[in-house]
Amino acid sequence: MLWRRAKKPLTPVERRDYEYHRARLLRRHQGHLTPGLIRCLEANASRLARHPEILTPEWGLKMGRIKGARHAHAVMRGEGRTPGAEGRAKIAENRKLRAEEKRLATIAALSSVTVGEKGADGLTREQRAADPAPENCTVLEC
Repeated sequence: MLWRRAKKPLTPVERRDYEYHRARLLRRHQGHLTPGLIRCLEANASRLARHPEILTPEWGLKMGRIKGARHAHAVMRGEGRTPGAEGRAKIAENRKLRAEEKRLATIAALSSVTVGEKGADGLTREQRAADPAPENCTVLEC
C-alpha cells in the first residue's frame, strides 16, 4: 500500500477559508448529504483553502486547454495517428530547408570570386579549369 504524507495543519487564514468553503458546499448539497459526500465536500473545501489559485479564471482556462488537448489527442489516437508526429515532421522538414539554404548561401559566397582573381595557389579559376592536374602525379611532384 502506498502511504501518503500527513497534511500539515491549516494556517489561520487557510482555516477561515476552509470554514467558508465547507459551509458553502454543505449548503449547496443540503438536501442529499451522506457521510461519504460530506467527506468529499470537506476535502474539496480543504483543497480550495490550501490552493486559492484554483478559483482564478486563468486556472480554469488552463484546465480547459489541458482537457481540450487530451480530447484532441484521444481523437488522433482513435484515427491511428500519433499526437505531435505531424509537428515533429514539420520541424524536421524546416530544419532541412534551413540547412539547404545555408549550404547554398555558402556556395554562393565561395563562388563569388571575380573572374581573373588569383587564388591561394596563384592561379585564376580559368587557369585551373584549363590545366587540370595530371592523373598519376603525387602531391610532391605537382
